[in-house]
Amino acid sequence: MDAQLKQDKYNKVISALESAWRETDDPVARMATVAALLFRDFDDFFWSGFYLLRDNNLTVGPYLGAPAAVVLPRNLGVCWSAVNSNETIVVANVHEFEGHVRVEGRSNSEISVPLKGTSEEVLGVFHVDHADFDAFDSVDIDALERIVSMLSV
Repeated sequence: MDAQLKQDKYNKVISALESAWRETDDPVARMATVAALLFRDFDDFFWSGFYLLRDNNLTVGPYLGAPAAVVLPRNLGVCWSAVNSNETIVVANVHEFEGHVRVEGRSNSEISVPLKGTSEEVLGVFHVDHADFDAFDSVDIDALERIVSMLSV
């Protein structure tokens, strides 16, 4: 997708989120809205949602897409890499990612963005699966980090 078109789509989502935030500060409602808007507006995002740290496990939170692993294997996969590094992780080819957790066979590239609390502690991740290889770039990273930071959990 053209970088400008992609940025325009993200700007539309951000505008819709800012409007929705005036209606509620409930974190689950906000996470569900993030997942829904991105899933709807980005046709190639076939899984969009959150994994939340609960009792030292990454447990599925609000998402849209195929059924997900309820609890991710500890310290494996893209989501745990984002949690453990406290940084956004982009994987251009999940088949070459050591420890990749295969849940959905269509996934070829993924991005996970840490979800942080007000004290900057990691509370979980926002994660997207994409069918294309090398699907995520700096536009995605910047926009998704901004969106996740808007949650103020």
